[in-house]
Amino acid sequence: MAVLYRSHSYRDLLVKELSRRKIPFSIRKLSILSATILRDLSAYLEAILRPHSNISLIRLLMIPRWRLPEDLAWDLRNRAMKNRRSLYSEILEEEKTLLKADLDRTGWADLKALLKQFSARARRLPITALVEALLDRLEVRLLPDHPDHRYLKAFMEFLAAWEEKSETRRLGEFLEYLDYFRQAGGTIEAPAPADPSHALQLMSVHGAKGLEFPVVFLLGVARGRFPHRAQKARIEFPDELIRGALPPGDFHLQEETRLFYVGLTRAQRQLYVCSTIKRGKKPSVFIENLTSNGLLAGKDLERIEVAPVETESGAVRGAGGNGEPSAATPLGRTDPEGWPTGGLIEARRNSPYFYPDLAGWVRADPPKPLPDKLLLSASAVETYKACPLKFKMGHYLKVPTGPHPALTFGTVMHSSIRKYFEKRGEMREDESPSWDWLRQTYESGWRKAGFQDAYQEEAYKKAGHKQLRAFWERHRDAEVRPLGLERRFKLELGDIILEGRIDQINLLGRNEHDVELVDYKTGNPRDQKDAERSLQLSLYALAARREMKLNPQRLTFYNLTTNETVSAVRTEKSLEIALSTLQETAEEIRRGNF
Repeated sequence: MAVLYRSHSYRDLLVKELSRRKIPFSIRKLSILSATILRDLSAYLEAILRPHSNISLIRLLMIPRWRLPEDLAWDLRNRAMKNRRSLYSEILEEEKTLLKADLDRTGWADLKALLKQFSARARRLPITALVEALLDRLEVRLLPDHPDHRYLKAFMEFLAAWEEKSETRRLGEFLEYLDYFRQAGGTIEAPAPADPSHALQLMSVHGAKGLEFPVVFLLGVARGRFPHRAQKARIEFPDELIRGALPPGDFHLQEETRLFYVGLTRAQRQLYVCSTIKRGKKPSVFIENLTSNGLLAGKDLERIEVAPVETESGAVRGAGGNGEPSAATPLGRTDPEGWPTGGLIEARRNSPYFYPDLAGWVRADPPKPLPDKLLLSASAVETYKACPLKFKMGHYLKVPTGPHPALTFGTVMHSSIRKYFEKRGEMREDESPSWDWLRQTYESGWRKAGFQDAYQEEAYKKAGHKQLRAFWERHRDAEVRPLGLERRFKLELGDIILEGRIDQINLLGRNEHDVELVDYKTGNPRDQKDAERSLQLSLYALAARREMKLNPQRLTFYNLTTNETVSAVRTEKSLEIALSTLQETAEEIRRGNF
């Protein structure tokens, strides 16, 4: 038998159930880089080379051998964010304070010594010898039939192959290569079991091309999953370079249909097409096509409906439920990562140097109770709406992510523009700062934090020169006199405090209350629809009206990449909708819905 799916993530619930029932299975084309033990090993290697890597160090400090109590870890992460330091630097500082006694009761001193010891080894040992020594130090003892044993063996073979081609053979160059390898979608395929004929075969539809099986289950044929939603290509292929006539109709849907046909035709005798339909929603167009096809005789097509099933956690799964694959029985007992307990899976947790309880940590309530007045910003609300878990990790679990090139670049550009208008405010009305002055201001304020290498830094720096030059040429003769620059606000709205910072407030006409709110964007340009729908601009307008007693007549995104603006207006009704969105988000946060 084979189980096919459009995306690897669709198989997760099935993997748990198969493991619980001890049904042998083999996942084809699965990259071992997603295995927990290799994520842990990567975190060790990253922290050895770069101990200031926040994400890697946070992962290590949750491993049983080194674990910090969550209240102490939260306090350290929070201080690191406030002091704008790496977590590693913050812990070193706190070793000089009263927290030293708390740190001494954890495994921190031993972990720090391990990182220091292997940092010295990394400068002289080739990567394979370094990793072998590290695994020996971490007491990795796995039976040959243990899944993690196969993963480590495959990873060591990957290391050896890289080392043969490397000039330095050292850790720094390998981690740089591994980062590019992952970004490019590279995979290290998991070794197949010795006798795959006695195991259920799990694979993506792409990976099933050219194969056939007596019985096939095709998972996740649901609306938005299969056919998969169209995604805009990062690099558009020019129509002029396409041979022959352009394909008529919806090209994406045609490609998805061909892929669906691949899935159907892998079955030799029996085919099960599995779908879920949310209440009030249409099924996948592929399901509609199958059930309405007159060529399929009634004896060949049977429809089986599975009733929703309540799991141990109280969640409802199945047809008409939350859109996840249906389960015939409640899920069995699982460990904190969600994996079934028992057998080899249970043995995973015997090592004190691996397997942090990340899922349990993420699911837990925030260490500190929420304040009576919830402090939110427009970006926080947008983050929550995009991904509640990301919001929780950043705002409540206090995970310091460290500098990022786009954020560093944005900070420098905003600072340069603010200083330009401040300088202009000190000059006569017929004068404006010169380009040389603005260029020097930009270069003196440049920061190196977050850039991967000199090439990336130079690319950003050149882009900033080009954008600021275009900005200067547009404004050198313009009569723009801002009423406020980077104006901060804190607006009390019942049990919510809305905080933020408006980049620029410009006067419009003679009425000192009629203003334009400007937000400078250094990333992808925002279009007219973005300006009209932006929750950020709506909340800024709400704050300007209620706290600053201004009348925002125009809300503007200034796209520095194109040196163009897009503007919109807000009615009272649109501001009420924005306020309602803010209040609903706050209520979801208070309920702990992450």
